[in-house]
Amino acid sequence: MTQKEQVLLHTKIEGNAARRIKDYAESKKISANGAAVELILRGLDDLEAVRSEDESNALMVRLDGMERRLAATVLAMRSDLDALQAEVDTATVMLDALVKSILVHLPPPPENEREGITASAMARYDKWIAAIPKGFENDRPQVLVRIAELLKARVGDAEVPY
Repeated sequence: MTQKEQVLLHTKIEGNAARRIKDYAESKKISANGAAVELILRGLDDLEAVRSEDESNALMVRLDGMERRLAATVLAMRSDLDALQAEVDTATVMLDALVKSILVHLPPPPENEREGITASAMARYDKWIAAIPKGFENDRPQVLVRIAELLKARVGDAEVPY
């Protein structure tokens, strides 16, 4: 079994190049890291294809490069799926805490007041449904931005994706 060569890079890209990578990542709906890996692999493949003198070999180099770029995109999508799973888990925990709180702290209404309480609850529910769109900012719930900020403060120097 052969050991694969690896290169671990930690780099900071600023200015026009950073903007171009972010624009490319947004257009492909992948993370900036995934976009950077894809662009690096594409550049290396193009360099190798230019150096190849045989045209059929150059075509194979480009096809191999396409395969590597697809693999890099799939890996980048995995990290995006992990982030989505974390959001779903957060929403599940929050919903569970809300339901537990409601069931523990609210007694059932008395039988003779049930109709009035139900009517009041439905009116408040309608107001709540109408308020939901106001809780979004740039197609993301504002609460997720706040949770990300709190997690960043707790964890330290982590990138907030929003």
